[in-house]
Amino acid sequence: MGRLTMQRILFILLTPLLLLGLLEVAFENGVWEPLAQPMSHAGTSVHLKQALRDPTIPRIDYVTLGSSRPEYGIDHALLAAEAKQLGYVHANLAMPGSHWLTIGLLADWLQQAHAEVRGGVVALSIQDLINPGNGSYELGIVQPFRHFGDTGLVGDHVAFNRADVASYAIYSALFGWRADIQEYVRHPYARKLALDWFKENRPPAYTLFENPESHGDMCAFGLDALNACDKVDASGDPEQDGLKRQCKELRGSAAGRLDFGALRQQQPLPDFMQKTRDVVQARLRA
Repeated sequence: MGRLTMQRILFILLTPLLLLGLLEVAFENGVWEPLAQPMSHAGTSVHLKQALRDPTIPRIDYVTLGSSRPEYGIDHALLAAEAKQLGYVHANLAMPGSHWLTIGLLADWLQQAHAEVRGGVVALSIQDLINPGNGSYELGIVQPFRHFGDTGLVGDHVAFNRADVASYAIYSALFGWRADIQEYVRHPYARKLALDWFKENRPPAYTLFENPESHGDMCAFGLDALNACDKVDASGDPEQDGLKRQCKELRGSAAGRLDFGALRQQQPLPDFMQKTRDVVQARLRA
């Protein structure tokens, strides 16, 4: 009797762990992807992944990889049309927020899903050579393209922070989808509407070969100096809230800006610069 009781206790203790493990495996293998918020970072990656798997696009020769800068700064429709005239297929895979972690994991995924890809363009800014990753929110971008075996690589780009719940996604797919699941539970009908709209209005060919819609005009405030942010703040336009947040980050960066010229003269390089150089070189060589 005592033995049966112990077995029952073990069963009660182990069952939740087993269910948690099964959920982790399910989310690791994309069970949530069809429900992902299309406008989120992970949802953008899911939409791109679905487009790349669409049977109507069997071959891709060249790709553009990068962040929002090439996403909105390159005429992808023109590039795709010029490539088509030469008998090639050039697809735009740039996504806002992408950094070296995204470049690496997306390139690795392409080797499996589209081994015919010959090469492409990696388009990032000079600021992207300062750090190996773009912070914990880049974990959402790479979630649909990574697997558990990439944990070490992910940890090289994004530092784990016990106080930052988002950084737990380095080790867990459940944590990677945590915020998206919470938003879905709060607004399931709005999610359905968003998914239906994307299905109707964003076919694979649009995602891969057309230019994204752009709302707003950064050039109206100027791009050459930091004091352009004064004009953004003075505009009082709520539609410029995104620019205001970026200006706040830029001012903070400028106030604590390092002298990289002097740091580069040190031998050996500071640890964070050495790590960034090694990671970037490894990504480009791969």
